[in-house]
Amino acid sequence: MPRAAEILMTGRTVGAEEAERIGLISRKVAGEELMAVAMETARRMIAKSPMGLRLTKEVLSQNIDAPSLELAIEMENKNQSICCFTPEFLNAVMAFRQRKKE
Repeated sequence: MPRAAEILMTGRTVGAEEAERIGLISRKVAGEELMAVAMETARRMIAKSPMGLRLTKEVLSQNIDAPSLELAIEMENKNQSICCFTPEFLNAVMAFRQRKKE
């Protein structure tokens, strides 16, 4: 938070090396690889449950300021319970069972 505040309040430019070092970006790639890496990341995301992704995004956003660990865990438990009753979950369980048989 202190680094983000300093960058935002001063408006200074942050280079790729610093951004990676301070965790502002998850990784850096060469310009010519950017589209391929972005598309692979997108493919991996869309292969997941849309509801699971939505709830994960929600939990990340809300739990950044969670007043306690207990409340953060409670929200995660609620979301996992919701996801267990979706068709995507049942399909994932069946696919996992099939892989174990092979």
